[in-house]
Amino acid sequence: RSSANVEDLAGMSAAGLYDSLLNVPTHVGGAIYVTAVSEAVATVWASLYTRRAVLARRAAGVPQASAAMAVLLQPLVDAAAAFILCTSNPMTGEA
Repeated sequence: RSSANVEDLAGMSAAGLYDSLLNVPTHVGGAIYVTAVSEAVATVWASLYTRRAVLARRAAGVPQASAAMAVLLQPLVDAAAAFILCTSNPMTGEA
């Protein structure tokens, strides 16, 4: 999963701009599948430098040198349900 320091700034929302990969095989025959994991990490890191990411930062006036990427590895869980909880009205800001 990608997490860049320049994702949610004033004047720029970068939700979905960078790559996150699902279902990366982490184990094969009980051993850690290092190749698949390292390739996935490299793909996510590289998404900081895609043409659309660079152009989006340029359009928002964000210096390219200030962009940095973290890669998070997290297991997927087989969820029975999913939801979004709003603690305030997104239109008015009232609770």
